[in-house]
Amino acid sequence: MQSFNHQADRPKVYPSKIDLWIATMLLTAPLSSLILGLYLLAEGNPQDAAILFGVALIVCLISAVFTLPCRYTIEAQTLHIRCGIIRSKVPLADIEQINKSSSWLSGPALSMKRVLVSANRKDYLISPNERDEFIAELENAVAQARQNHA
Repeated sequence: MQSFNHQADRPKVYPSKIDLWIATMLLTAPLSSLILGLYLLAEGNPQDAAILFGVALIVCLISAVFTLPCRYTIEAQTLHIRCGIIRSKVPLADIEQINKSSSWLSGPALSMKRVLVSANRKDYLISPNERDEFIAELENAVAQARQNHA
């Protein structure tokens, strides 16, 4: 029998923290294309402007597909990691270590204030907005999962 106690057994969802510089990097290309498209439209080049508007739209869509939503959900037996279409399910009983990190390695995270979750020889770099609260809750959930698993 599970003993998951988060507000009537509802899992807590932690959205990713978003660093301003990462958001700026994600928005620079589409905004530049949009601004240049508006300039070309004002200069009387509607075909070139349309191409740039299309580029802006495509880049926005690709960025959104791979980044939105970016969140982490702690359930009774599983940590769910989602960053756009990238999804991972990590069994809590498999988690070996949980540490603060600021690694530059790639991960489903929109901030450099990260948490390194190590499970079964695989590492997950994530960036929950409330990092300390997330770590405490995840450590508690892992302990409960191990207790229920034993």
